[in-house]
Amino acid sequence: PRAVVLTPPPSEDSVDEILGYQFLLGVIPFTHLYFQNGANRILREVLIDQLSQAGYDVYLTPAADAEHRLALLRPVLVVDASVESLSLNAYDALFFRIVSLHGEASLRTFAPTKLGPWVVSKQLPIEIDSNEYKTSAHAPMLSAMFEDALRDSIRESLSTLQRQPYSSRYSGLRRLNPAKGRVLKVSSPKSSSWVLPSLGSELSTSYGFSGLPPYGKGAIARVMQRGIARGLDEADLPYVVSATAGGGFDRIRAWSLETTLLEVSVNDVLDMKVVVRLKDATPGSPVTLQKSLCELEGEALPDEDGYAVRALENAMARVVRRSLGVTNAVQEGGKELPRLVCSEVSPDLRGRLRD
Repeated sequence: PRAVVLTPPPSEDSVDEILGYQFLLGVIPFTHLYFQNGANRILREVLIDQLSQAGYDVYLTPAADAEHRLALLRPVLVVDASVESLSLNAYDALFFRIVSLHGEASLRTFAPTKLGPWVVSKQLPIEIDSNEYKTSAHAPMLSAMFEDALRDSIRESLSTLQRQPYSSRYSGLRRLNPAKGRVLKVSSPKSSSWVLPSLGSELSTSYGFSGLPPYGKGAIARVMQRGIARGLDEADLPYVVSATAGGGFDRIRAWSLETTLLEVSVNDVLDMKVVVRLKDATPGSPVTLQKSLCELEGEALPDEDGYAVRALENAMARVVRRSLGVTNAVQEGGKELPRLVCSEVSPDLRGRLRD
């Protein structure tokens, strides 16, 4: 069964949020505590993981103008999730810190009406409540603590949904009539085997903490997918992101966007080589429409925690726009642009998608 997670625009999906303070001697606040990429992104990643474990084939799509993509996918579950409130504080004791995490989030499900638009059908609270003794309160530890606090609550909410009768969850899906046109399916990116170990370490250590485990294959793919989705959003191209492995498109008119990372280096700048394939994913038409080799040199490393993660996202957004023939999609504000060359680009992609 397919589940679709509705997402905000990529440009609004990574916000530094000050959640609380670390207190010296228990009373004097001396540093902010925050999640570098935003609490809502962590919440969404945990939701994707729990949906996958529950047996769903998970897709992501922007909430704005989602009716056409939902009609194509015909999911059995459409959800979104957001953090309503969150308080995170750490109090220094003699040889340890007391970390207090409290807040609320909500999981919403949507259903089609007789006329087609999707409306909220159910809203379930997600309680966030955790107090732990830690030797430190650095950002990766706080993120892991937040994920642990979310996981059980999301699992319980999903179990509540699955206990509902079939008819109440799926009624109305037969009335969906997809509009004419195709959609781009962003498949899970691949990476050459010699790229993964060094890139995983670069992404992890760019947050400024030693001893962290490197990003694994799945985590690297999700970073690349976020960049691709942002590039497509900036280019105003309709897309869905396949967040789990597999993801066949039975009876769906779609093109599949597949990427393979061949080489990457992170020094003073990020350089990489990527193969981008555009395929007709409609059943019975497994045809490669285009294959581009894109070489990017000189992607700047942002001056922030997680600079390698952000640079990889930025680079993938540039590459996918260029490979699909979309130029000048984003104003660069006079900055020096990285060198980017693709061996082949798609002419008039927007027109072909609408045919």
